[in-house]
Amino acid sequence: MKMTQQKTIGQIKLIPAPDTLLAIPAECSEHDKTITPVEVPRLPTSFVSWMLGLSLVARTRVDRSVASLLLFDLHVGRWSVCVPKQWCGIDGARWSTNRSDYPDLPDHVRIGGSFQPRTGLSGDEIADAIPLISGIHFIEQTVGMDHAVHLFIRYGSGALDRVSPMAVTYDDWEQAAFGDPEHVRFE
Repeated sequence: MKMTQQKTIGQIKLIPAPDTLLAIPAECSEHDKTITPVEVPRLPTSFVSWMLGLSLVARTRVDRSVASLLLFDLHVGRWSVCVPKQWCGIDGARWSTNRSDYPDLPDHVRIGGSFQPRTGLSGDEIADAIPLISGIHFIEQTVGMDHAVHLFIRYGSGALDRVSPMAVTYDDWEQAAFGDPEHVRFE
């Protein structure tokens, strides 16, 4: 499928499958037999730690919220994180998806989710803060000095599920430290 240059960054459409998630370009139908869905791997925990760290630095230094975008490469099935062009406020951030703000981003790398620090949210307001785009979305809820991270999946159908971090992340810290005892030796 030829992807055309768009005015905004492309998005993915998440499709639930047994024991996994699949992704296709958002503009395609999941029933189109010419499209091969890409299996969506779990997100590394280090990405979540990085996004939380960025949020903490911004909140500590300038008392503002900084959002991050999760990008998904439809060619290789791999995640990355970027800090989008954005307007940062005390209660949240508004980010840009204008294609001109990301001139080096290939068309096959799409928005696959977001991380958004939000203050003062409670109850249903947390789910209401999730963007209307398909993807894996994190909301860092801050109330005073306390914070919690809430995780949601918005499917291509528009349905929204609140999920456990274990459902979509894996502990790459554990793997890095203890995955190969010949590589990292504790003496």
